[in-house]
Amino acid sequence: MGAAGLTSSSFEMADRAETGLLIDLSRVPQRAKSMTAYELLLSESQERMLMVIKPEKWQELANVLEKWQLHYSVIGKVTDTGRMQASFDGKLELDVPIAPLAASAPKYSRPIEARSYPSIDPEFDFRVATKINEIGVQEFLQKTLERDGSKEDIYRQYDQHIGATTHFSSSDGGAAVQWLQTEFQDKHEPYLGLLSVVSCNERYCRKNPKTGASLAVLKAARMIGAAGGVPLAITDCLNYGNPEDPHVMWDFSEGVDGISAACLELSTPVVSGNVSLYNETDGESIAPTPMIGMVGKITDVRKSVSPSFTKACKAYLLALKSDKGYFGASLAAQMLGFNHYDGELPPLDYKAEKEALSLLQGCADVGLLQAARDVGAGGLLTTLYKMAVKNSLNIRLHQNVDFDVQFLFGERSSAYILGITEDCLEGVINLVSKFSDFHLIELADLDNSNHDANVESAYVQFKNSLKF
Repeated sequence: MGAAGLTSSSFEMADRAETGLLIDLSRVPQRAKSMTAYELLLSESQERMLMVIKPEKWQELANVLEKWQLHYSVIGKVTDTGRMQASFDGKLELDVPIAPLAASAPKYSRPIEARSYPSIDPEFDFRVATKINEIGVQEFLQKTLERDGSKEDIYRQYDQHIGATTHFSSSDGGAAVQWLQTEFQDKHEPYLGLLSVVSCNERYCRKNPKTGASLAVLKAARMIGAAGGVPLAITDCLNYGNPEDPHVMWDFSEGVDGISAACLELSTPVVSGNVSLYNETDGESIAPTPMIGMVGKITDVRKSVSPSFTKACKAYLLALKSDKGYFGASLAAQMLGFNHYDGELPPLDYKAEKEALSLLQGCADVGLLQAARDVGAGGLLTTLYKMAVKNSLNIRLHQNVDFDVQFLFGERSSAYILGITEDCLEGVINLVSKFSDFHLIELADLDNSNHDANVESAYVQFKNSLKF
């Protein structure tokens, strides 16, 4: 239950079902004494749900609620009147038709005006790359990690292993993976796993609110896919500025359309969400920030893939053959002070995104991957380092790796770094060969040996004492 509490949820559910509801407000759990019928209908609080249950299923649900010590109450029943009727202490307090209020509620039609953006600078990627080369690869990598590094101070405040069912947690750097181990577990799927992630790149959304919102959904799906899971559904938190500004209202409209487009492509319904508007300081609105929470599943949690390298292996880049890496609205461009409107975003390619998800799920199902993570903010080199640092593995880039900084720090769509052991390589290659748009690029060896080399050379070890 969200805005307007019991009122909105009950009216919406009854309207869509074309039914009526009869509710006894005296049965609604109350936090404070002496609440009125009006307050009970409109009060808002966290973690409340209104559920319509088939009578024959009630005891089964009650068993689940009692197992988890959740407070509940039967407050009414579905009717065929088409009316919302609510009583309190034996007195009928509300008796109104549902359809007019649900279907004819006031709707805002705020002015919308599209933003005008400068044309793409064809030299943008070159200018960013030149600046990175002036700084030096190793120094710039360190700056990138300092800017977009560990969130440990946040997630360490909370117990990530309640019930001892956590397979991968926030500290691993990818999707959270939990084993759904309960007495209600389906006997045919005894190791069913739940995956959950959150994502949004406000730089992309400021550059293009529609494409950026779509890419936020796809980023969440990539994190689920890298763990070997299947995306199922999303929730969202739409954070925008002042909707009375026609440009901000356009941002909002475009963002909703972008989320919708991506969810339709991935078959991931939006099951819940909320909106936060008027986020501005001194009259300046925040960048469009549609936060996406996504859940997925994996049929056997034991097959989920680590987002960090756990032992010696080779690292490969799985990417589109046409992919060059992009600096438009990238972390690198932002750090260097470039205008985020000037460059190109990584392109939207839903076909490639879905093929990559299918490929990763296939690899995970037969145990071919030692690690996998999508290439995120800061590009390939930043992601590669994050995958190695957890278990203090050295990265030795191969001599055939092109040290072009656009390849190393450019950002990508449909791209992943995979950890593959020698005995599994042929199996991965065979699966990749079924998707003509993708290829594997051998990047580096991961090991525990000591090498004293410089990051600018073609044979590299990163010092794992580098803090971020």
